[in-house]
Amino acid sequence: MLHKWLTSVDWEEIIAEKRFTETDSVDPAVLHNLLNQNKLIVRIPLEENGGFPFDGHVWSKCDPKNRIKHTARYEKVTVFGVTVNSRQCIDFDNRNFSRHVLPFNDFVFIYYCIQDNSYQLPVDNGKKKRLTAKECEILRTMVIPHRNIHGAMEAAKALGINVTVRQLQNLSRGVPDAIIGNSGSNAATTLETIKELERLYGTRMNHAVDSYGVLDVTFFQSFPEAIKIFLCSCPDMNVVQDWRRNVENICEMDGEMRKRQLKDLLKTTPDGVFFYSRLHIDTTYNLGDAYVTVILGETMNFVTTSSDKCRVLPLGYMVHTNRLAATHEKFADFLSEEFAKVGGVPNGKMIPCLLMDGESSLGEYGKTLDVMTIRCDYHIFSLMSHKYGKPVATKSKPYVFGTMENEKWKTGLLGVFTEDEYSERFEVMEKIVDTNVAQWFHRKRKMFFECASAMAKLLGGHLRQFSTNNISENFNGYVKCKLHKQMTIDKLILKLNEHCEDVIVQCFLSTIGQSARVSLKEDLSELSVEQRLQFLKNIGVTGELLSALNTHPDPAVIRN
Repeated sequence: MLHKWLTSVDWEEIIAEKRFTETDSVDPAVLHNLLNQNKLIVRIPLEENGGFPFDGHVWSKCDPKNRIKHTARYEKVTVFGVTVNSRQCIDFDNRNFSRHVLPFNDFVFIYYCIQDNSYQLPVDNGKKKRLTAKECEILRTMVIPHRNIHGAMEAAKALGINVTVRQLQNLSRGVPDAIIGNSGSNAATTLETIKELERLYGTRMNHAVDSYGVLDVTFFQSFPEAIKIFLCSCPDMNVVQDWRRNVENICEMDGEMRKRQLKDLLKTTPDGVFFYSRLHIDTTYNLGDAYVTVILGETMNFVTTSSDKCRVLPLGYMVHTNRLAATHEKFADFLSEEFAKVGGVPNGKMIPCLLMDGESSLGEYGKTLDVMTIRCDYHIFSLMSHKYGKPVATKSKPYVFGTMENEKWKTGLLGVFTEDEYSERFEVMEKIVDTNVAQWFHRKRKMFFECASAMAKLLGGHLRQFSTNNISENFNGYVKCKLHKQMTIDKLILKLNEHCEDVIVQCFLSTIGQSARVSLKEDLSELSVEQRLQFLKNIGVTGELLSALNTHPDPAVIRN
């Protein structure tokens, strides 16, 4: 069935001559006129109804299982010199019925047309009306922040907004302070509990209550012994600086010479990591009614006995109820002060890099601690899937990260070593991938090149292009297994302290051969007592710590 759609001239005449019915919304009373006439033109407010107003009819429907895809068609229309996107729609249930939607200025004009006498009023099937732009703004700014879905639903009802769980879930994706996941009524921390924690922990615990009665909490914790062990294991500054100068030379080489240099480096370092004293930071959810951000530090002086891999120690954590960059900046300042209290990075040493996920607010730690950051490729892909959908992200993945073709690895946009290479590959990629994805990598090009490119990873000591933050993910997963269920903030702090201290104590026990999980990397059996004590002091373990465990650095004890 052919449908006649209005032209720019038609729309200008209708608007100029006011040939429309003005109403607040399109309801059955308005549509009832189509039972007696074949055409109807209405004007409704844009702010209250949105650009694609709800009227009860089915104008779009997608059902992949039954291979149904019925959507509106976009058509640019110039009205009084202003170009806008109009929508040409055909009813799914009656192909003789159509509407043409034109958003213009502060209104939406709708032209309904039925080509025969088959029009029927829409049946109320319980379908939820689309949220207006104004309602979405209220939900994003006033309702969703600091609330879970259940709490947001109750708050929306109190404001007179009829919203579904699915709509709230979709809107919460763009709200940094939304409480994601199941928080549960048994994990609700009270204001009295927070005030008691403030008396116990002093300035490390802070809270505020906003005008909506939402409780905002932050708690900082550090582990000085672990910080000292981590800082003592950092590589010499001269070694890191020499490495980075070498990387700069490699980046300036032509492609073939660069490949040969990297292959030679991989022969000496097969696992692809040149520096193991890295910082890892990540935020985890669903531990209670707050987020937990943990900062971990690798040390080459202790290894996990079962895998012989470098041990990772918790240096500190933050319990917080928002994910604002300002909150992470405060925790980064706290960590900087804690590093200074144990003497800071020893003279002549340097932290090589910090690995983080795709959350932009975590970049504050690299700035404050003066450490170069590397962003996890897996989290960049997850963020791309979250922003633009999994199918779009999957299609873009080979062009961003690389792919295997004919048993050869072909690098993507992030596999570059110079800014010119990034620009050249982007010009090719933007013609292939989704427009929104291309615009994202163009807007954030400085961040992606400096934190996620092959050049950035190589500067941080990563010889392989692909980098992940698996160490943080594994630690967070282990914490969730230990905690079993969600907890209030006071219980969460106790459990986190208990777990983190146990991880740290295993390193101390390993110095006297009393840990089944951790071992010293160096064999001390041939050293004298004085040499052993000096070695332990050099790696951050002092005699006072051994005495606190009721041990004595006797040669026979250490040998056993």
